[in-house]
Amino acid sequence: MKRILAWCLRFKENARNPPSQRTIGSLTATELSRALICLIRNVQSVHFPLEIQCLLKGKKIPNSNSVLNLSPFYENSILRVGGRLKHSNLTVNQKHPILIPNKGLINKFLIC
Repeated sequence: MKRILAWCLRFKENARNPPSQRTIGSLTATELSRALICLIRNVQSVHFPLEIQCLLKGKKIPNSNSVLNLSPFYENSILRVGGRLKHSNLTVNQKHPILIPNKGLINKFLIC
Protein backbone atom coordinates (compact mmCIF):
# COMPACT_ATOMS: atom_id res chain seq x y z
CA MET A 1 0.00 0.00 0.00
CA LYS A 2 2.82 2.38 0.91
CA ARG A 3 4.72 1.65 -2.31
CA ILE A 4 1.63 2.09 -4.47
CA LEU A 5 0.89 5.44 -2.85
CA ALA A 6 4.54 6.47 -3.27
CA TRP A 7 4.32 5.70 -7.00
CA CYS A 8 1.08 7.71 -7.24
CA LEU A 9 2.65 10.66 -5.44
CA ARG A 10 5.66 10.51 -7.75
CA PHE A 11 3.37 10.44 -10.79
CA LYS A 12 1.51 13.49 -9.46
CA GLU A 13 4.78 15.35 -8.88
CA ASN A 14 6.20 14.36 -12.28
CA ALA A 15 3.03 15.51 -14.01
CA ARG A 16 3.57 19.00 -12.57
CA ASN A 17 7.23 19.25 -13.54
CA PRO A 18 8.79 19.64 -17.00
CA PRO A 19 10.43 16.50 -18.43
CA SER A 20 13.92 17.68 -17.44
CA GLN A 21 12.97 17.83 -13.73
CA ARG A 22 11.07 14.54 -13.45
CA THR A 23 12.15 11.78 -11.09
CA ILE A 24 12.89 8.37 -12.59
CA GLY A 25 14.17 5.06 -11.25
CA SER A 26 13.42 3.24 -8.04
CA LEU A 27 11.53 4.82 -5.18
CA THR A 28 13.66 6.64 -2.64
CA ALA A 29 13.42 6.39 1.14
CA THR A 30 12.10 9.96 1.23
CA GLU A 31 9.28 9.09 -1.18
CA LEU A 32 8.34 6.06 0.93
CA SER A 33 8.35 8.19 4.09
CA ARG A 34 6.08 10.76 2.47
CA ALA A 35 3.69 8.02 1.43
CA LEU A 36 3.58 6.63 4.97
CA ILE A 37 2.88 10.09 6.42
CA CYS A 38 0.12 10.56 3.86
CA LEU A 39 -1.46 7.25 4.90
CA ILE A 40 -1.24 8.15 8.58
CA ARG A 41 -2.81 11.58 7.99
CA ASN A 42 -5.66 9.95 6.15
CA VAL A 43 -6.29 7.35 8.86
CA GLN A 44 -6.13 9.99 11.59
CA SER A 45 -8.56 12.26 9.78
CA VAL A 46 -11.07 9.39 9.62
CA HIS A 47 -10.63 8.08 13.18
CA PHE A 48 -9.86 11.27 15.13
CA PRO A 49 -11.75 14.13 13.43
CA LEU A 50 -13.09 15.63 16.68
CA GLU A 51 -9.68 15.61 18.35
CA ILE A 52 -7.98 17.19 15.35
CA GLN A 53 -10.63 19.91 15.04
CA CYS A 54 -10.41 20.73 18.75
CA LEU A 55 -6.62 20.99 18.63
CA LEU A 56 -6.65 23.08 15.45
CA LYS A 57 -9.16 25.53 16.93
CA GLY A 58 -7.35 25.69 20.27
CA LYS A 59 -10.28 24.17 22.15
CA LYS A 60 -10.13 21.54 24.88
CA ILE A 61 -10.80 17.93 23.95
CA PRO A 62 -13.97 16.76 25.79
CA ASN A 63 -13.33 15.00 29.12
CA SER A 64 -15.19 11.92 27.93
CA ASN A 65 -12.73 11.40 25.07
CA SER A 66 -10.54 8.30 25.37
CA VAL A 67 -7.36 9.96 24.01
CA LEU A 68 -7.46 12.88 26.46
CA ASN A 69 -5.20 11.12 28.98
CA LEU A 70 -2.53 10.74 26.26
CA SER A 71 -2.05 14.54 26.05
CA PRO A 72 -2.41 14.59 22.27
CA PHE A 73 -1.07 17.46 20.18
CA TYR A 74 -1.18 18.27 16.48
CA GLU A 75 2.12 18.98 14.77
CA ASN A 76 2.90 19.05 11.03
CA SER A 77 -0.58 17.68 10.27
CA ILE A 78 0.03 14.62 12.45
CA LEU A 79 -1.65 13.80 15.74
CA ARG A 80 0.97 12.76 18.30
CA VAL A 81 1.01 11.63 21.92
CA GLY A 82 2.38 14.10 24.46
CA GLY A 83 3.56 13.43 27.97
CA ARG A 84 6.45 13.78 30.34
CA LEU A 85 9.03 12.39 27.90
CA LYS A 86 9.13 15.80 26.21
CA HIS A 87 12.10 16.73 28.42
CA SER A 88 14.13 13.62 27.58
CA ASN A 89 17.00 13.29 25.12
CA LEU A 90 15.11 10.87 22.88
CA THR A 91 14.25 11.57 19.26
CA VAL A 92 10.92 13.24 18.46
CA ASN A 93 9.43 9.98 17.21
CA GLN A 94 10.43 8.22 20.43
CA LYS A 95 9.20 11.01 22.71
CA HIS A 96 5.95 11.65 20.86
CA PRO A 97 4.69 8.57 18.98
CA ILE A 98 2.11 9.00 16.24
CA LEU A 99 -1.41 8.31 17.45
CA ILE A 100 -3.14 5.57 15.47
CA PRO A 101 -6.49 3.88 16.12
CA ASN A 102 -6.40 0.72 18.20
CA LYS A 103 -8.30 -1.28 15.58
CA GLY A 104 -7.68 -1.17 11.87
CA LEU A 105 -5.53 -2.29 8.99
CA ILE A 106 -2.96 0.45 9.53
CA ASN A 107 -1.80 -1.28 12.73
CA LYS A 108 -1.04 -4.51 10.91
CA PHE A 109 0.58 -2.52 8.11
CA LEU A 110 2.89 -0.61 10.48
CA ILE A 111 3.89 -3.65 12.50
CA CYS A 112 4.81 -5.84 9.50
